[in-house]
Amino acid sequence: MNNFDGKNFLVLAEKILKNSQFPSEASYRTSISRAYYAVFLTAREYIKVKNPTNWQNIITRGGNVHKKVKNYYASRFGNNGKRITNKLNSLRKKRNNADYEISTVITKSQAEQACLDAKTAINLIGQLR
Repeated sequence: MNNFDGKNFLVLAEKILKNSQFPSEASYRTSISRAYYAVFLTAREYIKVKNPTNWQNIITRGGNVHKKVKNYYASRFGNNGKRITNKLNSLRKKRNNADYEISTVITKSQAEQACLDAKTAINLIGQLR
């Protein structure tokens, strides 16, 4: 079975930003969205790997998986867990804004910051034991 690596979404987000063929607000919005999902999927996969027999009870029972993933990190791992949760919260707000608030202007610098935040969060997840 082939498991998709969520970090590939961050690679895509960065490529979209660097591709001068698409310097548009749509590409910035797409980059922000992919940056969030890179972190979310990486965070969720970590939970699955560390809890192979009961991960479904931790993050899927009752719905709202995004909130449950954030709560998992907030309640464990000390300061790094809180930093990961803060990045997830910030990126989720940026993603919601980029995906749903079409009257709000999204800039390249906002998309670049989202990619930097995603990279930081993914690195923090990688440092967890």
